[in-house]
Amino acid sequence: MKKLLLIVVVLLVAAPLMAKEIELVPTPPAIGGVGVPGHFYNLPPAPMFPSEQELSNDNGTPGPYYFTGSWQIFNTITIPYDCWLILVRGYIYGSGTGDIIMDVLEDSGGTPVWGSSLIGGSVPVYFDGSSGWKDSADFDPLIFFSNGTVTHPGSEAQISSAGICTDTDTSGSGGFWYYVGTWYDYTWLFGHVMARLLVNDDVAGPYGDQYNPADGDTAPPDTNIVWHCCDADSGVDSDTINTDSFLVEVAKSKVSGTITITGDPSDYEVTFDPDSDFSEGDTVNVTLSPPDYAILDLLTNSMEEVTYSFSIGAYVTVQPTSLGYIKAMYE
Repeated sequence: MKKLLLIVVVLLVAAPLMAKEIELVPTPPAIGGVGVPGHFYNLPPAPMFPSEQELSNDNGTPGPYYFTGSWQIFNTITIPYDCWLILVRGYIYGSGTGDIIMDVLEDSGGTPVWGSSLIGGSVPVYFDGSSGWKDSADFDPLIFFSNGTVTHPGSEAQISSAGICTDTDTSGSGGFWYYVGTWYDYTWLFGHVMARLLVNDDVAGPYGDQYNPADGDTAPPDTNIVWHCCDADSGVDSDTINTDSFLVEVAKSKVSGTITITGDPSDYEVTFDPDSDFSEGDTVNVTLSPPDYAILDLLTNSMEEVTYSFSIGAYVTVQPTSLGYIKAMYE
């Protein structure tokens, strides 16, 4: 009985605010697809990277939309694996055109935190007057999330004639937080805010392969250094391969030369052509992706540092192999 009275009191206190700040409109048409909490694959995006996934906490069926005015509404999504946050999206319904501001907040003991805990800053989502899922621009720089991080994507401010939708399901927890100077959890009444995260679970950096000369080899003075930089997921950022990240030294002195990169981001062949030939007896030390000049993939994952060395021998003498030459050797 006390619990019931408490609920009634909360409703009575909140009712004037709700009537003034929340605008309800007829439910927009449902969208198709099957989703599960935390992993919703309806309306898959054209991925920027092969392993992008959409994370959500709504059932995919739009209910009423909410015009926030001076307050903000947020969802709760727990990150299921280490990943990078690419962008945030919301299901927008209404009329007019303009930017709807989306945020992603950090969590503090189950309650969204305002102000300094904003992740990555506010991101505008342009509403073109047609209802549906609207994407923000990619976060720049991308934001890394650890497995188990609790986040709160949602809407901070909206144009007056459109709002972000909630779903038609009023069950669950943490799906409808709103902020008017203090946080309130209205999940049991309003369902889940249709705000989602697009993430990429590629957290492995590039790797090296097919080193020539390889560690411990002996090569002629006119040798070039060739290796393959590979990343089958997001691809290698070729702009991070240079004479600092591909460092060649002899007797601790940096060797000058030209780097040529061919192939594609999943497998680049990288060639270092020194400006001058090495000398017989040199020990050539190669360092790839040192900590201060890491080679990155397109998600900014770092390649682990690789060091190896090889020796310089004599020039290779090419012997004639004509039939006349071979015959003369035995005459």
